[in-house]
Amino acid sequence: DNDTREATRLTDRLLPNLERFSVKVRNFIAALPLFLLAILILAAFVWLARRASSSQRLFGRVSDNALIQSLLRQVVRASIVTIGLFLALELLGATALVGAVLGSVGIVSLALGLAFRDLAENYLASIILSIRQPFKTKAVVEIDGMMGKVIRMTTRETVLMSFDGNHVLLPNSTVFKSKVTNFTRSDNRRFKVPIGFGTDVDLRAAIDLGLDKLRTIPGVLGD
Repeated sequence: DNDTREATRLTDRLLPNLERFSVKVRNFIAALPLFLLAILILAAFVWLARRASSSQRLFGRVSDNALIQSLLRQVVRASIVTIGLFLALELLGATALVGAVLGSVGIVSLALGLAFRDLAENYLASIILSIRQPFKTKAVVEIDGMMGKVIRMTTRETVLMSFDGNHVLLPNSTVFKSKVTNFTRSDNRRFKVPIGFGTDVDLRAAIDLGLDKLRTIPGVLGD
């Protein structure tokens, strides 16, 4: 036998909901100082992250490379803000939310890594290239068959100015995997210039004349 009966009176249905709502309001008012303190902690860590990431003296000691300094600033800023966020959540007793946030970060990172694999590959390649420094700005290089002067390197691509006056954008992953010839690293460079002679020309005299003329050109080494 089912003796369960549904309460249909207005007071029976409304009063318990009002009581539960009033309890939640009282609990919120009681926890309001903790909320304010958590917000102050988070704001303090955000301010600290900005001050730490903008310190030129701190990052200038680590490296003089602008790209490496930028990457380190981002890592330091994100780490400090994350610590402040977790402290604020722990103060509020939201330990379950902290675990959910950590799990969400892992899942989101995996999804973004699969969706933007090329971007992540170029980003990692830029970090490795910044550390190894196979070339610097204004260096004349040949990468993947393209020759030009290095204009800049971003987190995604390396920009060359070809000798025809064109901008060439090379993905950092391509630069990392390709053969790189840096013509600026050494002060001396050998050029090969083919010259033809007629059959009636004295070859020895032509060679001596060419060498004498080359030695008069500024910048040509004696040997």
